[in-house]
Amino acid sequence: MTPTKKRGEKCATIVHDLEDGRQLPTEKFGHNFYVTVAWDDVSVDDYDCIVVPGGRSPELLVMNPKAVELVRKFVEKGKFVAAIGMGNWLLAATGALKVIYTVLQKFVLLF
Repeated sequence: MTPTKKRGEKCATIVHDLEDGRQLPTEKFGHNFYVTVAWDDVSVDDYDCIVVPGGRSPELLVMNPKAVELVRKFVEKGKFVAAIGMGNWLLAATGALKVIYTVLQKFVLLF
C-alpha cells in the first residue's frame, strides 16, 4: 500500500544487490504488484499489525502525513508494529519511540 497510488495501479519495487567487488549495493528492478486497497479505505481496525518496509521508501514516507498518521493509529491502538531497516524512521516520526534497539546497533532518539 502506498499513499500516492490508487486501487488497481501498479507499484514497482527494487532490490538492493551487493555485487562482487562493489562496496555499495546496486538497485535492480524487483517485483511489480498491484495496489488492492485504496489508502483512504484503510481502517486500522481491519488489521492486526503493520510492517514498515526498509530501503529508501521511509525517506519518502516520513514526509507524508497520511503515512505517519496511519502508523501512529496502530501504535495508539496497541497493535503490533514492526519495521525493517530504515523503516524505523517512520516509527520515530510518530513520536512513539524514544530508544530503538535493532539487531546491529542502538539508536537514541530525542523528541
